[in-house]
Amino acid sequence: MNSTHLTEEQLQALADSTDDTTRLEMDHISTCAACRIKFENYQLINSTIQKLPMASFDPDLPDYIVGMLIPQRAPIHWAVLLAASLGGLLVTVAAVIYGNNLSRYLFSFPIFYVISLPSYRFL
Repeated sequence: MNSTHLTEEQLQALADSTDDTTRLEMDHISTCAACRIKFENYQLINSTIQKLPMASFDPDLPDYIVGMLIPQRAPIHWAVLLAASLGGLLVTVAAVIYGNNLSRYLFSFPIFYVISLPSYRFL
């Protein structure tokens, strides 16, 4: 009985293919229980891998991955943008037409009197 065990690489190579095995390595496996168990485990792993179904490739996968990598643009809410633009345009036109008197005309509306009334606290 040989006192040195086979390396993991040697055992894996033996389990993968018995073509390159030497008589000395096979004799060691037949006499050494520790190496035989490891060798049988590698054979079991190889046979299990060979029984697995072949993985299929999804043809849409690259497009899906590229779609995830490219940042998506946020949708533009055209109605809000149009309303804000028209509001800004209205304020600009009013400022050009009325000039310095704009604040006097703007604050003369009755709604601002209601807003500016003093508030009373209720106990």
